[in-house]
Amino acid sequence: IGNFVKNSYDSSDNINNFIWNLSDLNKDVFEYTKNLIALRKNNSVFTISTQDEVMSRISLLGELCEDFFMAYKILDEKGDWYLFFNSDGEDKNIDLNLEGKKILYADKEKVYPLGSDCCLQDVVVKGSSVLILRNVK
Repeated sequence: IGNFVKNSYDSSDNINNFIWNLSDLNKDVFEYTKNLIALRKNNSVFTISTQDEVMSRISLLGELCEDFFMAYKILDEKGDWYLFFNSDGEDKNIDLNLEGKKILYADKEKVYPLGSDCCLQDVVVKGSSVLILRNVK
């Protein structure tokens, strides 16, 4: 894409050019990001605005966390959300023991802005990925 220049106003086109087909070259990343934005816009749980609300609704699932792996739970009246972030290259198996219907919103391959019914018995968070699911009450 070019060399990094802090103040490029007087630099050549090699530095300042715009790559118009960048979204075509990275279509999968573009679609994943676009759908993550849609997921956030469709669900108010991702726009919590006060510190008190964050403190009362979001919790770190410390018993699941370890090097390169974080897990969060967000309380919601329609069903709690579970967010898993795996920055390790290895898959991680999670035992949640959740009752009720589970809806998948994101995994390594795809984001489902409106959710996708799933029947996960064992939750597997693929290496270098995120998994977002909701347990509907």
